[in-house]
Amino acid sequence: MNTNNVITIKNLVDYGLNEYINYNNQVVISYVKDLSLFKFPCHLQATTILVCLNGEFDGSINLKNYNIGKYSVLINFPENIIQIIDVKDIKAIAILVSTEFMHGLSFEILSHTHYYSYEINKNGAFTLPREEIKNLSHYLSIVRHAITSPLTSSNEELIKHLAAAFITNVMMLHHHYHKESMDEIQGSKGNYMILDRFMELLGMYHSKERELRFYADKMCITPKYLSNVVRKASGKKATDWISEFVILEAKSLLMYSGKNVQEVAYRLNFPTQSAFGKYFKCQVGISPTEFIESNQTF
Repeated sequence: MNTNNVITIKNLVDYGLNEYINYNNQVVISYVKDLSLFKFPCHLQATTILVCLNGEFDGSINLKNYNIGKYSVLINFPENIIQIIDVKDIKAIAILVSTEFMHGLSFEILSHTHYYSYEINKNGAFTLPREEIKNLSHYLSIVRHAITSPLTSSNEELIKHLAAAFITNVMMLHHHYHKESMDEIQGSKGNYMILDRFMELLGMYHSKERELRFYADKMCITPKYLSNVVRKASGKKATDWISEFVILEAKSLLMYSGKNVQEVAYRLNFPTQSAFGKYFKCQVGISPTEFIESNQTF
């Protein structure tokens, strides 16, 4: 779709959104009935808040699976890899705010966003009472009116403040209502903290580093200790997490970036196209070229 494995707000507008309001490709409010654009892993270049009003869908953010149902909210940040796996009669509202718009917000708002972003990245989904959903809808109607009214649509500062108020409110609701299931935490709190740090580093470096030792060194522990802790805390090998992140990024690049297989191999720090092809086929079962060809109908 563009030169990177990224979907921008402009891409979404060009693709065709349902009943949307667009403020200079910086803030978009849209009713959502179709999520097929995200059937493959991708980066969505916007801070995104999706409020599910009815139906449900299954998706993943950085390989963490979510089931989003009625009155659930999902928050996603631009640096994450998102994929929608299955959709059932979805009716939702999505609010997308560009990175440029976010950077233009006040320091106070940005500091709030940074404060809440860590726990949101750990688990960006939460369910709200119906009354809170109604309150969010009221907030959105105010933002929508400001964007569409001839009296206020050119007032960038007003729209910034209203959008910032909505974003901050959603993040505060997440902080209040999100209760992390203890079933997700296997092992000690210390183990879970190590897993969190490993996943954070993996999100930062997976496109360049595939060796377990690199991540262990970053955390000042041995690869063996890291491997044991990750397996206890997540039920999965650390090396499997690394491979899955690399393949997720590879699929995203192959489908959205416009790069050929050799360029994707270079982007992911493989020494040759052949080495990338063998790695990809070992993990996926088909070659990168076969993967592209099997999904050309998209």
